[in-house]
Amino acid sequence: MIIIFIVCWIITLIYAIRLMSQGWTTGRGFSYTEGKRTITKVQHPELSEVKPGDELMVVRFGDEEKRDPLHQELKNRIEELEDEDDDDGDVIISRR
Repeated sequence: MIIIFIVCWIITLIYAIRLMSQGWTTGRGFSYTEGKRTITKVQHPELSEVKPGDELMVVRFGDEEKRDPLHQELKNRIEELEDEDDDDGDVIISRR
């Protein structure tokens, strides 16, 4: 039983190393120059009809988030309601 496991493990290891080496050799051929830029990735099929100079819409997701004043006001009101005292006066209700 152990011999079968070891043989399967060695075969899997050999196939994994071969697959990784093929990936490295295949990835070297993707660099080509177009105009003044060097393109290192294959162009997406949907961008095949886009010509240089065409205007595209770009969305950038960064660290800075724009704050909506209404949303911030709502969050502040919710926090005020959560921190109110109950009628007994001995326990503060706070849910988060």
